[in-house]
Amino acid sequence: MDNESELLGRLLRDESYLNSTIAAHVVDPNIDEIEKEAARLMALQGKEVPGWKYKYTRRDDITDVEVTRNMFDFSAGYFGGEYAVLVQTMLLMHFQGYLLSLKPLVQYEVCVKLDYCKRMKSAEDKEKDWNALKEFAEWLIKEVLKINFPPLAIVVFLVKRGILDSWCDCRS
Repeated sequence: MDNESELLGRLLRDESYLNSTIAAHVVDPNIDEIEKEAARLMALQGKEVPGWKYKYTRRDDITDVEVTRNMFDFSAGYFGGEYAVLVQTMLLMHFQGYLLSLKPLVQYEVCVKLDYCKRMKSAEDKEKDWNALKEFAEWLIKEVLKINFPPLAIVVFLVKRGILDSWCDCRS
């Protein structure tokens, strides 16, 4: 078994690995705002994450909190893991939203040109079909996204989340 087959298997089996691979490669210009909102949401749950300064306000039985980055506090703290998962989830949501903006392109390239529904239902050689999707992802990364991103991770993300089935209108 080659490295690519092993990677594909791991991405398909391990949701956590898939999520962390995608989140690690997401280039989001709003990363500071995402991290800030995650810290604010944690604070509203009574969980202050080190690295942030908190200013609470209360009006009409509604508590809100303003957060600013504390540039001199680099400790992970007790809620560091929970905060990291929240940031990762928010990055994945932003990535999925970005992919949604590419829906017409993906529908044409994958649903029409690759005949995705037919391939994935009747495929005897699944590896061949994963390779076709990977080639599409490589093209998408190079020509459209223009970022360094593992193509198999994008493909597995789109397939496992049912995004391609939905966009291509595949029916059981």
